[in-house]
Amino acid sequence: VHTLREAIVERCRAIAGDVEQPHCGISTLENLHCDQFWHSAASLRFEDRFATEIIQTNVQGTAHALDLAARLGTKHFNYMSTAYVCGSREGVILEAPTAADVSLNNQYERSKVAAELLVAKDDRFGRRIMRPSIVVGHSRTHEATNFTGMYGFLRKLHAFKGMMERTQAGLLSRKSIRLRLNTDATLNFVPIDRVVANAVTIAMRTCP
Repeated sequence: VHTLREAIVERCRAIAGDVEQPHCGISTLENLHCDQFWHSAASLRFEDRFATEIIQTNVQGTAHALDLAARLGTKHFNYMSTAYVCGSREGVILEAPTAADVSLNNQYERSKVAAELLVAKDDRFGRRIMRPSIVVGHSRTHEATNFTGMYGFLRKLHAFKGMMERTQAGLLSRKSIRLRLNTDATLNFVPIDRVVANAVTIAMRTCP
């Protein structure tokens, strides 16, 4: 039985690219073709001060990926979006295009809504838009390769704890810090391997 690493070496060909460049920075397309194009590269930053970077990566990057997919003769474009294009809406939210007047919470959500619109309007191939919730590390190894998003928030809390300890040792063990939180909020975490398995299953079962 091949290991995952051996299978990658045998089945995959890595080509360096950059989603911020036209056609993702890939100029030579000879002998390249794909039936299923997967676009999951994204900035998970959400702060206003990173708005330019977020738009370049998530919106312009998606436009570049769409153009590259067309040049490769792609039959289906699979876009990894986020469940949080729902913004501030509540209740049952169906798998439908996001309304133009939806109230959004941050730059990340705005960029994903804009990117979804680009994908939905591009009729050069079939499109699938997938919306996982909060993606975390592998379900078995617990490994992760990106530490922004939820991990970034937790890292900042850890850094705050370290800063307080350096400022006044033992303070947080004597006094508590109050955070304003919604204790009724529900967060949906999904391991990255589950996301991949479900996405590929959907693609395989819906191919014409």
